[in-house]
Amino acid sequence: MGEEKISSYLIELIKKAIKKRIPKHKFGLLFSGGLDSSIIAAILKKNKCDFTSYVVEITNPNFKASDDVFFAKKLARDLNLTLKIIQIKEEEIESNLKKILNLLKDDHVVKASIAIPLYFCFKKLEEDGCKSVFYGGGCDAIFAGFERHRKAKNINKECLSCIKECNQKIESREKILARNNKLKLITPFLDKEIIDFSLKIPGKYKIKEGIEKHILRKAASKLGLPDYITKRKKRAIQYSSNCQKALKKLAKKKGFKKIKDYFKTQINKF
Repeated sequence: MGEEKISSYLIELIKKAIKKRIPKHKFGLLFSGGLDSSIIAAILKKNKCDFTSYVVEITNPNFKASDDVFFAKKLARDLNLTLKIIQIKEEEIESNLKKILNLLKDDHVVKASIAIPLYFCFKKLEEDGCKSVFYGGGCDAIFAGFERHRKAKNINKECLSCIKECNQKIESREKILARNNKLKLITPFLDKEIIDFSLKIPGKYKIKEGIEKHILRKAASKLGLPDYITKRKKRAIQYSSNCQKALKKLAKKKGFKKIKDYFKTQINKF
């Protein structure tokens, strides 16, 4: 099967995985304007769903504007999506940091810097009366979105290892944060049919000409998503939301050279 047929079949699997998970109650979408969440948004829209997309940024006059907000706003206009931009000040991170770290029971810097934007998104979703939230987690693991995939001799073997790690991370981070706000986390890309099929896709279609997640990008194009989404370079949420910058600034303000040393003063011993 060539990449045309693979991408066509893949997008049908994704449509099916999303459609069967659409809840009857009020729900939202974690939306970064990136490839993964944009696919979900487009399919939900095609299914005539009533939902709100949520994007978060940490604001500071000295920070560059969030890439996520820029792309989320652009696609929201093109797809006629309802979009809420959650703007968080550093003081709000500071006042909630201890709670977040102790919810996670972990002071790992990367884990926490991803969790912080999610925490504020989930909080807003609950305030808005949502009971569930769609989340595009898993795509990088499944479709070779990490640097480790570029270095792997066997891309699919590395994908399988990544998927197992991804499930563990979602259990110990996203699901904990979601439950804290009485939300059900919906992860359609982790559908068994999608995973099983993805592990049969030749690695040369996952990373092609140096572009990660090539086959998923091609599938997204078949869905009608614009080039500025399908060709957007991946950027982790801790950077695209300005969270990492804010944490460095907070650590320095508290007299610490490293974020991890600041975190140690904020977490209980378990």
